[in-house]
Amino acid sequence: MRVIQHLTFLLILLISFNSYSKQDVPFKVVQDWFAATSAFDIEGVRAAGTDDFQLLENDQLWDMDFLAKIIKRSEGKRQRRNFFSVIKQQMKGDMVWISYWNKAEFADVGEVDNKREYFWLESVVLVKNNNQWKIQMLHSSRAKKEKIPVDVVFVEYVGKTKS
Repeated sequence: MRVIQHLTFLLILLISFNSYSKQDVPFKVVQDWFAATSAFDIEGVRAAGTDDFQLLENDQLWDMDFLAKIIKRSEGKRQRRNFFSVIKQQMKGDMVWISYWNKAEFADVGEVDNKREYFWLESVVLVKNNNQWKIQMLHSSRAKKEKIPVDVVFVEYVGKTKS
């Protein structure tokens, strides 16, 4: 009887870990994408997206080339720290959509006391491409700090940086 209990516990544990990894991996791609953006790593940003990637940013339609120009324009001028709070994730086969809160802290390079916070409510669609999750579409809308629910907890994500 004890062996069956142990095997049942082990099976539940394995299923839990497997479910967690399936849920966590797609959003890590989004976090790494923002980390690459913050590190001015254009190749990393491009690698995380599909060929038909599009970003809907505050009433504008951006593609990867336009985004690369924006990133290059800020290189060496600004620093960005990224914070996230996932709202919901829905996976259907080789596609997943995720809604989340995004907070960024910006500071001009060399300026310690000029930190500015910005907030967004975002959704992202990722698809599996050659067994890897890729961002196909990101929809971003600015949010006012006072409109963010009080129970939202932002967690900083640093990720890898450009080498």
